[in-house]
Amino acid sequence: MNTFYTFDRNLDFSKPKNLVNFGYSVSISMDDFKIGKLPLRISLILNNYRGDFHGGFSLAGGGTSTNATINKYDIGLDVYPVHVTFKKNFQVSIGGELNALLYDDIEGYQDTWGGPNFKRFNLADKTIRIDCAFTLGMVWRVAYTIALKNNWYIVPQYRFCWGLTNDFKNIEIGIKSIRNYLEVGVKKKFK
Repeated sequence: MNTFYTFDRNLDFSKPKNLVNFGYSVSISMDDFKIGKLPLRISLILNNYRGDFHGGFSLAGGGTSTNATINKYDIGLDVYPVHVTFKKNFQVSIGGELNALLYDDIEGYQDTWGGPNFKRFNLADKTIRIDCAFTLGMVWRVAYTIALKNNWYIVPQYRFCWGLTNDFKNIEIGIKSIRNYLEVGVKKKFK
């Protein structure tokens, strides 16, 4: 589930039209990857998330406004320097993420006006690129490991991603994303 947000209260920003926007993720991860004595969890993740927003600002002489619906695909690297296991099965991980944009599908428009001049740009024709190529964020993960047999496990988990950098450029608002993932993993322990 994804939602876009901004901390800039001086701009006209409305919440997404769809309160919940679903997507998916597929990942491969490694627990207890060690750098020195520091055990890390690392994940390579393919994300799909969606959202929409309206935002802009206006002054006495003009302004700008953007309305967009976005469907993004990115590849990310999550690194969890805090990776703690409790009672053998319960894990809590805290770390960071770096995402690189693979593909986007954007519908909407951007309007600018000043005095008698008005321009509308269709975002779908990619005249104005608004998606950032890279984003950074914080990631929290809670998981529970359920043993099967022969060192195989099922791992239900919740992952929360809080974007620290803007998801978009060339627009008037610094918009970031908050993503919630409910996931089920399959784990194999190698000895």
